[in-house]
Amino acid sequence: MAMIFFKEKLRGYQTFALVLNLIGCILMVTGGNFTELNISGLGLTLGLVAEFLYVFSAILGKLGTSGDASLTVACYMLLFSSMTAAIFAKPWEHLDLVTNIRFITWAILGGTFSGAVANISFLSGMATGIDASKATIVSSIEVIVATLAGVFLLNEQINLVGYIGIIIMLASIVLMNIDIPNPKETTDNQNISVYESS
Repeated sequence: MAMIFFKEKLRGYQTFALVLNLIGCILMVTGGNFTELNISGLGLTLGLVAEFLYVFSAILGKLGTSGDASLTVACYMLLFSSMTAAIFAKPWEHLDLVTNIRFITWAILGGTFSGAVANISFLSGMATGIDASKATIVSSIEVIVATLAGVFLLNEQINLVGYIGIIIMLASIVLMNIDIPNPKETTDNQNISVYESS
């Protein structure tokens, strides 16, 4: 989508990083065991829609922060997302949860860190001029953090293939952010310099 909206160009090694990221994510989530996958059609559809909209948020974030303060954009994004979520969640039907200290504590922590801090950080990063294509790959580290948090905080299990997937994803993130000079552009720039000096 970044290639369509912003005319960003992925070079060969960046395309390879993108493929590596996808492979690493699949290995990490499945642990290499594809026989026990039980994915419903609805679950797959919702997952694809969620991922599409998540990628679209990077596009909107780059467009939104191009001329305005990232904090202001984050504020309005969270405001309108809360209003939209309220239509489906219908919090007025669950007013008893307001007196549930455990629920309120987790709601405040989740809203503050997963909602506000995460979005402000993301939009502030987009405002620095980072390519939307790179931002999406870099933000895939959230899958790694979520998996490791599940292992250490919730005692979930991950096998060797899953750890290999994590390493592959980290390698793809590093590769995507390495600025390897394009030999053609370097040659063209040298030719221009020689022409101008003569």
